[in-house]
Amino acid sequence: DRYGEPDDNVKNLLEIALIKNEAKESYITRLKTEEDRIVVTLDSKAPVELSVIEDMANKSRGRIKLSYNKGFIITFLTGYISTDKCISKSREVLTKIQELY
Repeated sequence: DRYGEPDDNVKNLLEIALIKNEAKESYITRLKTEEDRIVVTLDSKAPVELSVIEDMANKSRGRIKLSYNKGFIITFLTGYISTDKCISKSREVLTKIQELY
């Protein structure tokens, strides 16, 4: 490429775009990273059984919390996440959600 290798900011933007696209395809209406957690909201039409989500939460030893408000809200307690780790942690969470289907 005549412009050289993209810098880290460009690579991060591309990765975020890919995560958002995959999230949409996985019935995720919102994926929000916070300092110590990642919060995922699933569309109410997501083809997943409540028992499957509850089982995942029960096996997490308190690191995954569930609630419901026009869709399942799954909170992954991650501990402090540095800015540079948000993308990789979001990717891990997306993979866990995709495994539910």
